[in-house]
Formats: sequence, structure tokens, C-alpha cells
Amino acid sequence: MRNLASVPVEAIPTAGVVVVVGVTALELKEACETMKDMTELNQIMGIEAPPDQEEVCGLKVPTPDEVMDQVLNSPRAIWESMSNWDLELPSWDQWGDKLNSMKDSVGKVWSDFKSLL
Repeated sequence: MRNLASVPVEAIPTAGVVVVVGVTALELKEACETMKDMTELNQIMGIEAPPDQEEVCGLKVPTPDEVMDQVLNSPRAIWESMSNWDLELPSWDQWGDKLNSMKDSVGKVWSDFKSLL
């Protein structure tokens, strides 16, 4: 429900970055709490817990500044890493140049947005 509610705000350029990071951090925290509860329940029932709890609970959500830094400085690497997931994305060569040409204006908007906070 939270993901669905955050979609319109996430679509706002630059402001959406703050929302995405906040919602992701909250979801990761809740997932970790759920895993801890499941581990406790498994222990009570005598079932060995899966080893991925520490891995999930140890993940660090990047700050909005870290996200924007990656977007502005290495958009191709981000795009290609997303292409490794089960997503149907056009190749970087199909539209990466357009994104690169927007990089300076996005950086300026991000700086202006941060100054309002």
C-alpha cells in the first residue's frame, strides 16, 4: 500500500529521490523486523533459521545525496545493473545519450531542491 501511495511523489523529479530513499528504508526496517519474528518462531518450533537474516538486516540504504551522486556520475552503470534484473528495459545505447544530455539540468534542479530543505 505504501509503495502504491508513494508512486505519484516518486515521479516528481528530484523530490522523488527523497521519497524513494525514505520508503525503501522503512520497508527494509519492516522486512528485518519480520525476519527476526520468523527466526524466533522457527527457533521455538525447532526449525533452523535461514542464514539470510543478517544479510538483509545489514543492508544500508543510501542517502538521497548518494543516490543523486550515482545518477549524475554513473548513469550507465546504474542502468546496466538494473538490466541484470528481470526487467524489460531498452538498451543504454537506445536512450542513454538523451539521459546524459539531461545530467547537468538534473544536477542543478537537485541542488536547488536541496537548498529549499
